[in-house]
Amino acid sequence: MRSKDNFDMFVSAFMNGNKNASKVFLEHISVIMDQWGRKNKIELCWNAKDSQIVPVKTLCEKVHHTIFHTLQSHPENITSFSTYKKIVISTVEKFIANGFKEFNRLLIEGENISWKLVDSKLKCFSSRWFYERKSFLKGNEVEVYNSSLAVLYEKISSLQKYFNNSYGLKSYFFCILENKARENNRKKLTFIPVHQNIPETMPHGDQQEEPEGRVVKIRNSIKRLSDIEQYIILHHFWNGKKLNELAEELHISFENCRVIKHRAIKKIVGYMNINK
Repeated sequence: MRSKDNFDMFVSAFMNGNKNASKVFLEHISVIMDQWGRKNKIELCWNAKDSQIVPVKTLCEKVHHTIFHTLQSHPENITSFSTYKKIVISTVEKFIANGFKEFNRLLIEGENISWKLVDSKLKCFSSRWFYERKSFLKGNEVEVYNSSLAVLYEKISSLQKYFNNSYGLKSYFFCILENKARENNRKKLTFIPVHQNIPETMPHGDQQEEPEGRVVKIRNSIKRLSDIEQYIILHHFWNGKKLNELAEELHISFENCRVIKHRAIKKIVGYMNINK
């Protein structure tokens, strides 16, 4: 169909009412729409008209109908597969732009089916998002997702947020999800046991190389650290745990764990210099 001869043949058959040619055009339109949606991260199913959700199949048929009328009234506008594809995409863009406005209105009004569609898609995308961060959220995925969706619902229904397209809505949702995940992690960190009993010896027998006064200063400096800093310093240096193990235990990223460790060491050095 891409070659000039094949395209002209299909157009001629299509205009003459050939059902097979019409089916081929419909299939091509469906593929072009899908590729365009994926490339631009647009949800074709988040589309409505006159308070009714427009299925993707119906949208495809509407584009198909528009192309047919364009070929009837202005055949000079579609002279090759490339021009045909451009017109299909521009037609889809118009339908989607108008359809999402109506879909967004249904979301504002709390229409059940529109929110079910949003929930279904966001849940699917969130599953992958959670999988990529499985070491940070253990068992709290559903809670984090539901609280994020609740915030999105509140923002839309109260007119605090308005979106021009589905990409904008998804981007905003994942900002909420990221914040909720961090909030969840911070809550977990508040339950880290505080190490009241700092070891009296240096790790790996190093106490023999340290003057007693210096050991006391180190212990006193560690006591001044936050709970999470104490936990990382003591378990890393005294218990020999690797940072990736500690990061998993604390439900934080490896990089965050590494930064906390270095920050704690700087604090210890600073406290010891003050007390010289």
